[in-house]
Amino acid sequence: MAGCRMRKRKRRKLIIWLLLLPAVVYLLAVTVYPFVFTVFASFTDWYLLENTRSFTGVANFVSLLKDQWFWPSLRIILVFTGACLLGEHFLGLALALLLSLTRKVKEWLPLVFMIPMMLPPIVTALIWKLIYRPLGVANWVLEKVGIRPLEWILNSSQVVPSLIMVDLWQWTPFVMLILFSGIVSIPNELFDAADIDGGSLWARVRFVLLPLLTPLLTVSVMLRFIYLFTTFDIIAGLTRGGPGQASMTLYYYSYLKAFEWFRLGEAGTLNLLIFAITMVTGTLLLNKVFREVGGFYD
Repeated sequence: MAGCRMRKRKRRKLIIWLLLLPAVVYLLAVTVYPFVFTVFASFTDWYLLENTRSFTGVANFVSLLKDQWFWPSLRIILVFTGACLLGEHFLGLALALLLSLTRKVKEWLPLVFMIPMMLPPIVTALIWKLIYRPLGVANWVLEKVGIRPLEWILNSSQVVPSLIMVDLWQWTPFVMLILFSGIVSIPNELFDAADIDGGSLWARVRFVLLPLLTPLLTVSVMLRFIYLFTTFDIIAGLTRGGPGQASMTLYYYSYLKAFEWFRLGEAGTLNLLIFAITMVTGTLLLNKVFREVGGFYD
């Protein structure tokens, strides 16, 4: 009996591993292998058109710091990411508070706000490309309110703010839904206690709402930072890094090096740097979430 039971247990484990095998193979194929390939390529001078490859050590990392386009592209993505994070979370919190107060329509109103978020990024880029045309909707609205038309994505000083507006339009609903779910889960007794103490609306938001929403805010900042720092679709569909290099971010710069200039070694170095920045930032934010949640329950 004991031997039969052991054989059944081994057979069950074998079946479990066989069922997991396709997922494991897929995970290795789409994550581990590309990462190892990128690390290997970053230490080589690999020009794909001539199929030449030589080991260069850390030379790519040293030359990257001297690259004339590296620092401007880093500055652009930092400005874009920072502005989008602030704007999305300010507007998302305001909309979440508005939804929590409008009891009669809150069942269908979130669906309206979710429409931009459900569009594919490349479709969003094409829509806003039409809006930003010289004779498009954006300039038509400006003319109606007495403001001179702008060049939007055709002007080097206006292109980054134009991209920020697109991202705010599409992804503020994502932040709003996260924060709205947190607001509706807060017990009403806490707000009632604040009312009894004579707290104003701002006091309730500052001393009751925001401390309880801190873990959710940190999670949303982490998720949005990772996505924003690696933004590609909107830039590829709207500006292709232009005009000139006015909207060329690190991630789009790595795309140019890999798929238009075929410099796989330099592209791998850029991608490793992007991965390190997002990994370190994500880890720090995630640790903050664990500390906040742990302190709340302690």
